[in-house]
Amino acid sequence: MGVIRRVLQLAAPPAGTPGTFSLADEHVLERSFTQAGFAEVAIERQTLTFEYPSLEKFIEERPATSASIPHHACRASAVQRETIWQAVAEAIGKYQDAAGVLRIPTETLCVVGKA
Repeated sequence: MGVIRRVLQLAAPPAGTPGTFSLADEHVLERSFTQAGFAEVAIERQTLTFEYPSLEKFIEERPATSASIPHHACRASAVQRETIWQAVAEAIGKYQDAAGVLRIPTETLCVVGKA
């Protein structure tokens, strides 16, 4: 989203705005669960690796895995969309091996609580 914001000159959403990463802060996530009535809330960090056979496949599939990308991309001109995907390709290219396979490490938070 940072690339899209930069190319389209969009301001970051205000703090507290719902979105893809709005619960990425462990304290916010825990508070959300306790306010919803859950007790004994536990959060665990997990590392996942997303694998794509190629950079092209990643770029082809990425819009389908994020609601915000198509929302913003439809407002971009063809030149802006090309600029966005070129910048993404440059940034993500560091995860590509000699065979062209992308292995992108990512972190997720798993949360449980008693109702």
